[in-house]
Order: sequence, then structure tokens, then C-alpha cells
Amino acid sequence: MATCYSSTLVPMTNKLFNSQGTLTEKNSATWYGFHQEIEKRMETILKPYGYENDSDELPDAGSFLLDVEYSFREQNMPFPWAIIFFPEEYALAGHLLSIRPNREIRFFSYSLMAQHRIKSIDPTIDGAPPLSIIYAFSKSAIRDAAATGSPLLRDAWSILADKSENGNWVVIAEALDPAWVQETLKESEDLYFKIMPNVP
Repeated sequence: MATCYSSTLVPMTNKLFNSQGTLTEKNSATWYGFHQEIEKRMETILKPYGYENDSDELPDAGSFLLDVEYSFREQNMPFPWAIIFFPEEYALAGHLLSIRPNREIRFFSYSLMAQHRIKSIDPTIDGAPPLSIIYAFSKSAIRDAAATGSPLLRDAWSILADKSENGNWVVIAEALDPAWVQETLKESEDLYFKIMPNVP
């Protein structure tokens, strides 16, 4: 079964003073606090995607979670109501797009988040991008997607169903059933390009 953690939004204020002690600039921001246990769990999950915890050269799980946070901050987007991390990447982007009710559900992947290994992705050559992270910006969006009966979100929704809409949550989902994944892969790629016809 999936594991769910609450996340804390921490309001911060940055104040700049000149040499005379006069306040010259004041900025406010909200930081997204990931529980330490999330970072520990992600260490193992992220290893195949180029993240190491004992390397001076490669990023670790902590820097990955910081990149997740900055991906919203830099685009001036709200933090998701829930973030779902899968234990591996799946070629199920088309399937997710076919069951989501609106753009309040989005996805990304560990391999594309890895900025030290980033490469430009051309879906017409590389195929649909993999899916390993789901961002749900509202409870209703993930509820409606789960109501389709798809196993993709069944595990996560079972643990999110009773969570407050005023909170922020992180779910580490269980691995999907390999037989279901194999069956769904057959149509997922076609669905991706049908739903996203203008992808370059």
C-alpha cells in the first residue's frame, strides 16, 4: 500500500539592510518542506536515474526534492495538493492523459528532472515521455481520475481520499502490477499522440 506524508508550507521573509542599517528590500516566499523520511525513501528510488547519496559529483535525493520545489517556484505556480512518486518510471503518459479530468493533474519523470543528465526530448523520435511523478493540484481532480477505475491512481487515491483539501501531501506509491502495465502500454503511446497532436 502507498505511504502518505504531510508536507509543510513554511512562510519565509528575506530582508536586506544597507550599511546604515536601513531596510532596503523585503521579499516573501513560501518554502515546501519535505519530510526527512521522504528523502530517505527516495534515495533508493532515484539511484537508477543518476542520483547518489555518497558522491561529491552527482546530486542526491535532497537536491532532487529541491528541484521539484523550484520547478513550481520558478514558474510561479501553486504547490500541488498532492505529489505522487512512483518507485520506477512507466511509459504510461498517454494513459494518464486519457483519464485525467483536466490540467490540474500533470506528470513528470525522474530521468527528465535529472538536470545533470538532461537532454532535449523530441517525442516524435523518443516517444512519449516517461511518467514517474504525478502532480495533483486539487483533490477533486485526482478523485475524478481515480473514479475511472484505472489502477494507475488506485493505490494513491486509497490513501488520499480522507486527506484534507487544505493540506499538502506526498505519496510514495507501490509498484504497479506488471501485467496491467504491459497491457496498457500497447495503447498508451497512441493515446499520448492522439491527445497531444501538436507535440513537435
